[in-house]
Amino acid sequence: MEKNYLSKHAVDRVYERTYFNEKSILELINTKSYFLLGKEVDSDISHCLVYQKNTNDFFVVVRNGFNNKVITILPLEYHNKFEDRLEKNYIEIDSEIKRRAKLSAGSSLTCDELGLKIKLKVVVLKNTGLKKTYEIKVMKFSANEYLKLTSCPKKAINILNNWLKKHKDVKVLELSLSTGRESKPFLYNIFEFTPEVFVDR
Repeated sequence: MEKNYLSKHAVDRVYERTYFNEKSILELINTKSYFLLGKEVDSDISHCLVYQKNTNDFFVVVRNGFNNKVITILPLEYHNKFEDRLEKNYIEIDSEIKRRAKLSAGSSLTCDELGLKIKLKVVVLKNTGLKKTYEIKVMKFSANEYLKLTSCPKKAINILNNWLKKHKDVKVLELSLSTGRESKPFLYNIFEFTPEVFVDR
């Protein structure tokens, strides 16, 4: 596998904007020690979130996967200007996305192992009085799928109702959609649907 290399522009941006040097930034890219934010539409250009340990800062490396050239390095606050070019692997760059980039920089985990998953979770009250949380649907992250599930609650409710057919000894307290432990969950208003299986507020 060919190694990545920095364009002249990228070298200038490394020293202008960061405390990385050429070797340290390339080591992160070559070992896939970043969170892959996504690829530009109809392009080989990817945007990779990297973590700089000594300053506790995050930067976006823009890389051409066709020739392995690092095009530029952006401060995170600049990146929102380019988000509309991306097929995004996230909803927003929140503390969960940063946690994964940070984890990758400090471990052997790569971007291939740190992609998000969409998890539909239900909190139930069992007949024994015990409260328990179940992951009733887990899927690979897709921004389109996430938006479908949040904009059309009936889809999530149908998944829940199918799950309830096999779990008749529970009452539902909460239904939510999550993309990670530090991401803000999307909470469904479950009391609009089949109220007989839900606990009264």
